[in-house]
Amino acid sequence: MEQVVDRVGNNNSSKKVSTSRDIKLIVDYTKTIDQAIADGNYDSVRLDNITENFQIPLENIGNKVVVSAKLFWFNYDNRLEEIISEMDKAGYRPATIMELLALGALLPKLQKRFRILAPGSVGKHSRYNFLPSLDRNYDRNRRELIGYYNFGYFNYLQYSIRFLGVSK
Repeated sequence: MEQVVDRVGNNNSSKKVSTSRDIKLIVDYTKTIDQAIADGNYDSVRLDNITENFQIPLENIGNKVVVSAKLFWFNYDNRLEEIISEMDKAGYRPATIMELLALGALLPKLQKRFRILAPGSVGKHSRYNFLPSLDRNYDRNRRELIGYYNFGYFNYLQYSIRFLGVSK
């Protein structure tokens, strides 16, 4: 599915925030995180202690929720706080792991184009924090679900990273 890019922000600025069109996701909270991962048919899963790190909000358990999501990306280096602030300005909040998994199941080829992070779910492994990420291996032929550890500062030139946001 080809995404059309909309420009957000001041045209006089060299810093740009770009987004995809809205993507309708059905997030199935009748499933556990492990069941949602199975729905994605990933070639590999490298997320330690998933059920211990990520909790489903109690009010969502047992429900199917329809959300409108967008992918955000930036043409400048930024911190997680800036990413969340830009999402907020656009009327979006950071996506959670269940919303990320719904995207992976709906559009499996999308993550072969770029890494997609869910900034609304922060996990902890050992002494490191991490974000869940839909990723691809280096030859872009295999789909992976991994924990992205170096999330304090994102270098837009180093990685082709997208951040999933959900409409408030």
